[in-house]
Amino acid sequence: SEFAHAADMGDPAMFNKAPTSRELAEFTYKAMKKGKTTAIHGAKNSFLIFTTRLSPRKVVTAIAAKMVG
Repeated sequence: SEFAHAADMGDPAMFNKAPTSRELAEFTYKAMKKGKTTAIHGAKNSFLIFTTRLSPRKVVTAIAAKMVG
């Protein structure tokens, strides 16, 4: 992605199936129009956010570090 390139991250796997900026903008706009204060895009992301609430912080931090590379 352009972000990964600008951040000199190479080609991390976390950007392979990322939505486009337009998709995210439309999703966010719709959520805002519904009056939502938070909006998580995608079922996988929603599930991951939920599991972080049940997991120890040390585990969540280690997984996030692996994802960023």
